[in-house]
Amino acid sequence: MKKIKTTTPLTTLEGKLLKTSNDDSSDFTLGKAISNILISRSNKLGALKSWVLAKRFAYEDEVELDDADFQDVREIVSQDQGFNYLVLGQVLELLNLKGE
Repeated sequence: MKKIKTTTPLTTLEGKLLKTSNDDSSDFTLGKAISNILISRSNKLGALKSWVLAKRFAYEDEVELDDADFQDVREIVSQDQGFNYLVLGQVLELLNLKGE
């Protein structure tokens, strides 16, 4: 089992917090990034499981995944083409730290 702290903020190269594009300008976090990736296009998890996991990553402070789901999420993130490498690099780095 892997625990992922979804509230980890993502930053610019200069270390400034990335913000969401919403009016509230809240911090853009690991959980928000993964949530968006999971629901942005079809993937091996299918619509329902992707939706359920996306809600967990969006609203829970910590998500615990079994090894198989963790590997699937990491693979889906690594194949994403919606975010730039500033976001994807950080997400993968954080997931890889959990996967060791």
